[in-house]
Amino acid sequence: GRIKMTGMMNRQSLQGMPLGSHYGHAPVRSAVSSMHSQQQPGVGLFFHESAGKIKVKTIVSGGSAERDGRIQVVDTLIAIDGVDVRGQGQVAPFFKNLITGPEGSTVRLKMLRGEGPTAFGYELELFRGTPEYFSGLEQERRNEEELNELKLQLKQALAEEQQVAEEVDRIKRLLVAERQERERREKDQEQLEQTFEEDRTQLSDALRKVETVKKDIESKLAPVQQREAEFTEELARQTEKDRLRKEYIEELQKRHEERKLTLEQQLQIIRRQRAEEQVARMELQAQLMRAQAELKSSLSLEKAKAEHDEKWKARQNEEERSLFKELLENSDSLAGYVHEMQSRMTGINTSFFDAMPQPEQYPEHGMNGSQQPGTNGYPDQYFLA
Repeated sequence: GRIKMTGMMNRQSLQGMPLGSHYGHAPVRSAVSSMHSQQQPGVGLFFHESAGKIKVKTIVSGGSAERDGRIQVVDTLIAIDGVDVRGQGQVAPFFKNLITGPEGSTVRLKMLRGEGPTAFGYELELFRGTPEYFSGLEQERRNEEELNELKLQLKQALAEEQQVAEEVDRIKRLLVAERQERERREKDQEQLEQTFEEDRTQLSDALRKVETVKKDIESKLAPVQQREAEFTEELARQTEKDRLRKEYIEELQKRHEERKLTLEQQLQIIRRQRAEEQVARMELQAQLMRAQAELKSSLSLEKAKAEHDEKWKARQNEEERSLFKELLENSDSLAGYVHEMQSRMTGINTSFFDAMPQPEQYPEHGMNGSQQPGTNGYPDQYFLA
């Protein structure tokens, strides 16, 4: 929120104010004159020198050593700023001058804690100054923080004031624009009212004309309404016909589906039959090939027998010619020889015709054979066209 201040404090006066510093930095000049003293301040330690050893007796409240917190009572002082103080008894003023100095300056102390093998040393750097000096520094630090906070609040207040001023200017511009818009709307409203009166007059005239036209249309609309009723009845009849036609088509579709299912089943049966016929055809072809092979073998045997018979006949004829010569030469014994020859011929013919195959053993190729007319030696075939 905004800060109410009891005085005329502007941004220039705040920027010109001096800033304090923390007591952990370099020496600062305090504006409080009461914090200065003629005596050089130390680090807030009360030492006790005994037998060449300088031990911490008391730690001053609010001093630099208490603020640091590392030094404890009974710790032994070993060196000051690198100067070894062990074994130099009865020189307390000298040690005090080494430790004390201007406020805000630093001194480096080397300390020893404990006795014997467990003892250990440590170093630390402390600022010189009285408790009032450190309190003043603390107060200056707090004042500086408060001042920075006030500056920040002032900046925020100035920024908010700037925003408020900009918002006021924007509202003024909006008011001017709204006033101009209101004036323009008033002028437009006057024009609209004038135009409305003119339009109302024209609409009244047009309404009267519309009423006249409406009466004429109503007088002409009666026959049209009657025809519309007739058309509505006709439409209802057509709708009923369409419904019946649709039911008939659905029935036809149902029958078609049933017929299609039946035909598909028959087609499956025909396909199975064709597959079975194909298997049977292949078996018949295999049997035909075996029969052809057997026939070929029989024909080769018949040919071989015919050749054997021709050779036998030739040899028989040769023998007959030789016998005939003998008969001619031996005319005396011709009658007996002829009789003997006839007997032999009769026996030979009988044996020959007995050895010849009978007609039913070699079927001829024709109507009386194993080949049926119209088959051409192949089994019947079926197909769907």
